[in-house]
Amino acid sequence: MSVINQMLRDLDQRQKGAEAQPQASPVLVAPQRSVGIWLLLSLLVGGVLLWWWSATQAEHALVDQPAGLETSQSVELVKPVAAQQAVAGADSEPNEPMSSETPAALTTVEMDTAISVLDAEALLPSGATELEHLQSVVSVQTEASAAEAVTTASLNAGLASTEPESTEPAKAAESAASQKQTPPTEPVAQLSVERVELSEAAQQQQLRQQAIRAQNAGQWQEARRHWQQLQLVAPQQPEAYLALARMAQQSGHEAGVQYWLQLGLEQGASQQALIPELAASFARQQLWPQVLQSLAVLSASELQRSELALRAAAWQQLGEHPAALAAFEQLAAAEPEQGRWWLGMAISSDALGRRPQALAQFQRSLQLADDLTPASRDYIRQRLQELN
Repeated sequence: MSVINQMLRDLDQRQKGAEAQPQASPVLVAPQRSVGIWLLLSLLVGGVLLWWWSATQAEHALVDQPAGLETSQSVELVKPVAAQQAVAGADSEPNEPMSSETPAALTTVEMDTAISVLDAEALLPSGATELEHLQSVVSVQTEASAAEAVTTASLNAGLASTEPESTEPAKAAESAASQKQTPPTEPVAQLSVERVELSEAAQQQQLRQQAIRAQNAGQWQEARRHWQQLQLVAPQQPEAYLALARMAQQSGHEAGVQYWLQLGLEQGASQQALIPELAASFARQQLWPQVLQSLAVLSASELQRSELALRAAAWQQLGEHPAALAAFEQLAAAEPEQGRWWLGMAISSDALGRRPQALAQFQRSLQLADDLTPASRDYIRQRLQELN
């Protein structure tokens, strides 16, 4: 603005000088006035350009200055938003010491610096050169940097003095609360689980109990599974084979009965326990040769009354009545109250043609007919009528 004022003054002096000169001829007045107007306009434009160029050079000079002087010329740091962010940062973390670049302190000092620069430009004389202008700005900025350093040091000292008073009570309160909330812990006894291997006998007993329990509850699949496991654990014990055979008999599967019993005999299980069951299965299918063949493995002393009865019935069905009669007489001598033994003797005696002996045996079996079926009783009555 000072340059423009100077230019306007020069133009005024020139116009006054031109008016003071005597006018030579009226013809030259119009050209002189037009030339003065054009000269005035050119001077105005040149002054504006000169002012713009000086302002641009001043900005470039300020950009090239050191970091301490550059930050003071930034216009964005004077914005209130930066000041608000600095104040918010100081409130959110009071325990952290502020550095020399704290936003709040810098914003205040920069505002003062900007105002000082404007004042310095306004106070410069109109004829001052650009170098003098820059020197004045640098001096103002140096004073602003010194003021900024003093302000930052005072702020840091204030925070350092207030920090122990604010943090120590908070730490003490937190430690007291943690001690109150955390109860003393008692040592917990460590439990160790050791896997104990069952003995073979214990395993067999456990499987046996599980199978019997499932069988009593009617869980046939579960019982069969436990019996099969017992058969695998103790292949030479007949209990599992007998149980599986009887379960197959209940389902009417005689082939399954014979399979399990023969498997037990192959595995070396007790013959005396398995053969009578196998002979009875053959007898239910009326396979009389297989009955005699299976019972032939046992000696006479090992045969029980049920095996003797199976053998006598097999001989009788195969037509070997003398052997059958001898077997039934042995059974009747052991159990004389059993009507079935007397009936067996009567049938064999009748087949051998011993009529009086057969008649007496039929009558005796009818007297002891409590263990006989209705069909057997009808047969006895028919034969008594025929023999009489």
